[in-house]
Amino acid sequence: NEATLGLSAAYTLRAIHTEVYAHGVYSFLFGELDRARAGATWTPLETVRAQAEYLRVQPRFAADSIFNYFNIKPYDRGRLDVALQLFGALWLDAGYFVHAVHGDPKGPQSSTTPGDNEGKEYTGSEVTHGPRAELEYRGTAWAVGASAEASTNFGGNYAFGGNYRMVEGYGRVALWEDRLLASVRLNYTGAQTDWFEGIDAGQVAEELQSVGMALGLRAQVTDEVLARVDFIKNFGSVIEGSYRLQSLVEVRY
Repeated sequence: NEATLGLSAAYTLRAIHTEVYAHGVYSFLFGELDRARAGATWTPLETVRAQAEYLRVQPRFAADSIFNYFNIKPYDRGRLDVALQLFGALWLDAGYFVHAVHGDPKGPQSSTTPGDNEGKEYTGSEVTHGPRAELEYRGTAWAVGASAEASTNFGGNYAFGGNYRMVEGYGRVALWEDRLLASVRLNYTGAQTDWFEGIDAGQVAEELQSVGMALGLRAQVTDEVLARVDFIKNFGSVIEGSYRLQSLVEVRY
């Protein structure tokens, strides 16, 4: 039997244009938090917003899953984001994050040499960090933008989970007022994983690269019915040739 309880709270300090919030999900089965989130958002003007947030996550499988044999490592994540209107219709949204993964205690060397905390453990950095930035121009019935983010550890080598870089460009346009919207998105992702044999010898994995494309169409058929279709295709060495076609119909009363 599995049961959880989630609680959320938020409060606005109008005098200083700040909202503070907190959210948590408690697992009665494991006797600890599954997730915890707390932060504050400062909005002194309509054109300026800053947000700081702390997140704690303990990933879990369903209670009866055989995969609970593995200890999925919890992590802490802190981030700071700032969004502002530079001039006219040009907006900048930028931020920075720090992500800490908590490793396992040492285990037995092998089934024949159980020992007591004598096994191997990950010796690299378990803290990763990186910047993120997005620049968007918002026209009356259209918008274009570009974003980029990257991640590595403080030593500039590897963090738990590896390194990545991502660059993305996108655009959207209203074909018929707000009733019919079209969008396009192109992205590049490069990743160096720590999940390979030579990392303990100080070797560096080759970068795995992928390029993706997404085309979307969104139609407000009536005030109650929304329809959407998206086509996503990926190219490159990691997920070459894969594609998805997904549709959504939403009815509101």
